[in-house]
Amino acid sequence: MTFDIILDFIVIVFLIGTIAYAYSLNKKLTSLYQSRGDLQTFLDNFTKSLARAEASMEKLKTSGEKTFSTLQEKLVSGGAIASDLSFMVERGESVIHQLEDLIREGRALQKEAPSIPASSKDKSKKTKKEHILDKELREKEEPELVRSLRNVR
Repeated sequence: MTFDIILDFIVIVFLIGTIAYAYSLNKKLTSLYQSRGDLQTFLDNFTKSLARAEASMEKLKTSGEKTFSTLQEKLVSGGAIASDLSFMVERGESVIHQLEDLIREGRALQKEAPSIPASSKDKSKKTKKEHILDKELREKEEPELVRSLRNVR
């Protein structure tokens, strides 16, 4: 009998331990069940935030593509303008060289021509018609570039 009492006593101790463990486990499960609502709220908010982030990313992507295409168009336009400017610069340089050559020729001709005395200038007055004919003759003899420059003015 003493053996039965000791065995019953051991079983009682284990049962009390099991009941205490079940009670603490029940408290933890109750706490977990109550925090399930908070977790659900957190997940709902997180899902909404992800949806907003995806929409924002889509807007950013669209904006980036639009900006890129605009920049690409401006680069193409800028390239065309740059080639036009380089052409104009080259053309301008050739015009400058032609003008310099003409100026040199004119100076050389001026040095070679004898100076006309003041008294002979008075004697050589021309009529208006002769003056206009002289002017037209000089204009025909001028290079095309000089005539173009005069017409620009």
